[in-house]
Amino acid sequence: MKTSPVLQAKDLIKIKNIVKGTIDQTLAAALSQLSRSHDALFVFDQNNVYKGVINPYYTTFKSRFPGETKLDTCLFRPPVLSLDTSIWDIAHLMAESKIYYLPVMNKNEFIGIVTINRVLRAMLTHVKSIHSAVVPHTSPVISIRDNATVKQAHTLMKDRHVSRLPVVNETGKMVGIVTRFDIREAYTKPREKQTFLSRSGEKEPADDQPINSYYKKMVFTVNRQATSGQICKLMVENNIGSVVVTDTSHRPIGIISTHDVLKMISSLRPKQVSGAIVHTPDDFIDKAALITVSDSLLHKMSRLFPHTEKLEVIVEPDKNSAGKVREYTVKLLMHQDNGHTVVATDTHFNWKTALLSAGKKLRRQLED
Repeated sequence: MKTSPVLQAKDLIKIKNIVKGTIDQTLAAALSQLSRSHDALFVFDQNNVYKGVINPYYTTFKSRFPGETKLDTCLFRPPVLSLDTSIWDIAHLMAESKIYYLPVMNKNEFIGIVTINRVLRAMLTHVKSIHSAVVPHTSPVISIRDNATVKQAHTLMKDRHVSRLPVVNETGKMVGIVTRFDIREAYTKPREKQTFLSRSGEKEPADDQPINSYYKKMVFTVNRQATSGQICKLMVENNIGSVVVTDTSHRPIGIISTHDVLKMISSLRPKQVSGAIVHTPDDFIDKAALITVSDSLLHKMSRLFPHTEKLEVIVEPDKNSAGKVREYTVKLLMHQDNGHTVVATDTHFNWKTALLSAGKKLRRQLED
């Protein structure tokens, strides 16, 4: 992995062993390849054009698509990364979308993905503050007794809007954890393979079954003093989506999920003192890179033209009917200390090219 002052998608990109499917596959076939609620299968048409993703959270929990549904009718379109998207923005977009595998596009062409594990490994290697930061955990924790039924666990998850429950014994000590995935599997046989939508086997009512046949006995735990670095390392090394925070008596007092870690990573974004003022749409994913390029342009202009006071950068995307950006219009407003404002505009399918071209126009005007 390439070391970079600001880690970007191009430093984290994965181009091999991506889970893929086609638009004419069934949902059951697609979900059989996934094992966690925030995984993603990347879907392509017959011309190998990227169309979107299949994600268990959206197709089986947020919605109820039948297993025979064709993928082209139940696709989810997550945020798209560019090669220059910063790690801070990647973490923010993963947490916001609840999909931890995001596509990377270059000139509207799919070139790879960035995964949650690559983000965590990069943070552990390159960002020192990760090793001392604290991740806030769920409080108060919602647990369930080990003699509860599947129906009770399902109802508790639904009512409290959680996806996992620590399982405790009569003294309150943790003996395992049950997840939304485990509960779903409780209704389907055979259970040999842990997939989200196994359609083989006979359905049988599971509401009254005890959860002790379904919850995981092995749970990764940390104490309340654990740092985000320790938690990230635990998640990466064991490929897990959460850890339980316990007290000295092994009673659960909180849960830290990858969603919590992603929000913490986003909050570690260095506070930039920017001389440039940037205006972008809310869904513009390259704001961090835009600020960096704009500040560099302002610095150069300030050296060449002493009357430079501030630079405003306005980015306006033009989208087609499918919501894809066709081109960007970048407008630069150079405000001078004598009250004059010089304006330059350029349009290109790449925002950086448009900005730099507008910068050249701005310079020519200032030289005249």
